[in-house]
Amino acid sequence: MPDKMDVLVVGAGGREHALVWKLAASPGIGRVLCAPGNAGIAQMAQCHEVAADDIEVARSVQEVLHSPRLRVYASDDTIGVQLGGALKNVIAVACGAAHGLGVGLSAEASLMTRGLAEMTRLGVALGANPLTFLGLAGVGDLSLTCN
Repeated sequence: MPDKMDVLVVGAGGREHALVWKLAASPGIGRVLCAPGNAGIAQMAQCHEVAADDIEVARSVQEVLHSPRLRVYASDDTIGVQLGGALKNVIAVACGAAHGLGVGLSAEASLMTRGLAEMTRLGVALGANPLTFLGLAGVGDLSLTCN
């Protein structure tokens, strides 16, 4: 195991953002990549996923970030969480275009569903766990971004 672990936090913002930077200064933590959450729902209950190569590091981050309004899930699938956070944006652009063209909710749902399948295929090809795409970093983030 390396001396310092890199940590990926998807969806941290506001109060949680300050905790992530405090975490970054902790012994044993290398780089911390923090992707912002949806600022419009900052005062509502949220769930996010944190990933690190070592699940115990992810669980430590989970413990630091947990609050009454924020439920954090730990993962050791850094590839899947990173790809889910990035690829859902491509599908969201397509859904936005479909919505703008007025093709209907069925077409938008089809784009999301087939997009998720392609996200999963690419993720698996790059070493991700396919189940990651059925969680917050896949279906959750995709549905939030596309709606």
